[in-house]
Amino acid sequence: MSAQAEMPRYRSHKVVWALRVKSVRQNGPVYTLSFEEPDFADLEIGPELGVRVEPGGYLVQYEDGYRSWSPAEPFEAGYMPDGPPPLEGLHVSVAHFVPLFAYGHLPAHLRAVSEPFGALAFRLMRELPSNAETTVALRKLLEAKDAAVRAVALYAP
Repeated sequence: MSAQAEMPRYRSHKVVWALRVKSVRQNGPVYTLSFEEPDFADLEIGPELGVRVEPGGYLVQYEDGYRSWSPAEPFEAGYMPDGPPPLEGLHVSVAHFVPLFAYGHLPAHLRAVSEPFGALAFRLMRELPSNAETTVALRKLLEAKDAAVRAVALYAP
């Protein structure tokens, strides 16, 4: 008899949209969610998703429109906000890199190369102290991103 093998591990890089759930109200088969983000109206959902949603977790929507619910801890451990961090609190030498890692303006084939570098840079800006070593890390990452973009822009068939 053999022991069951460990399932293969996967790391996510997908983009999702999510709102943190503030409250859940049930009225018959309809569940009404309100969100911590002030600019979003309440949303009514059916019981197939509503029975699982709890305040503090996230309503998650994937690119294909599929919606699910995630508890806060695994969601926050697996996802970070998309796009640049707020400039408040960043040292000017770190904030300087925000536009240099932008990728939304690029054609799709170059955006696909640049976006992972931008996402990592924005994560570093959020998580590392805003100091000289962070600036060095971002400078070297920028050099790598620029080289990767050039590899595709200049040499790809």
